[in-house]
Amino acid sequence: MMPKTITISDDVYAELSKIKGARSFSEILRELLKGKRGNRYVLVRLFGTMDKERHESLRRSLLEVEEEFEKWGRSLTRIS
Repeated sequence: MMPKTITISDDVYAELSKIKGARSFSEILRELLKGKRGNRYVLVRLFGTMDKERHESLRRSLLEVEEEFEKWGRSLTRIS
């Protein structure tokens, strides 16, 4: 098989690099396209999906947990 050159943007390259590990880019692209699931599947697999409302809800929940851990950490370092 003869190699081909394709052009992708830097952000797409960065995302592919994150998920590729020790595999080749060809292996990653082949895996993403396997099953002919369509563009939506590939995009979901590459970037995930989360609407703005869900993202905001999750962000608020994480901030609450972080605040509780900070309170807990301060109580552990307090000298009685």
